[in-house]
Amino acid sequence: MRHFDPSIWRDGARGRRVTGPGSLGSRGGGPHFRLQAGQRFHRTDFPTVIWRVVTVYHDSQGLEHATLEDESRRLDEKTLSASALFDRSRYRLV
Repeated sequence: MRHFDPSIWRDGARGRRVTGPGSLGSRGGGPHFRLQAGQRFHRTDFPTVIWRVVTVYHDSQGLEHATLEDESRRLDEKTLSASALFDRSRYRLV
């Protein structure tokens, strides 16, 4: 059973969840996760390749993104949103 935390709701929000920077709600995250440089992820369908967060930034719409590099091939880089990285069906935190 989940614990209800009334602090996540604001008055008059009509059931919309309040999220802030770095959260994984409607703005690209979840309430308990924050991207930080140095975190390591692997794809659920290809767990042998580890991706390390190099930089974290917010785009013009306020969505959090990370630039990642492959730990075994440092020249391989990619950029993903926080919501993609914290989607457990796609990536897992190592």
